Amino acid sequence: MSRIKLIVIAVLAVVLLLGGWHFARVHDEAKQSKVEIKTQKQITKRAQVRSHVEQETQKLPDAPIQRIGDAAPDSAAGKLQDWARD
Repeated sequence: MSRIKLIVIAVLAVVLLLGGWHFARVHDEAKQSKVEIKTQKQITKRAQVRSHVEQETQKLPDAPIQRIGDAAPDSAAGKLQDWARD
């Protein structure tokens, strides 16, 4: 009888071990899927933001063309006057 008990205990131990391994594997796969979904959402959000910024940038008027020599000294082109002369 004790030999049968040991076999049953050994079989149950193996079943529990396999069940734990299976549970851990399923849990890791679910965790990986959540990470992949989160990453995909981040990529999609970045693409939407980039598209929105590009659309808004297209709405901005173009700056008038200005020669550095004719630029007001306080403008960006005017600040390049000294640098362009060097």
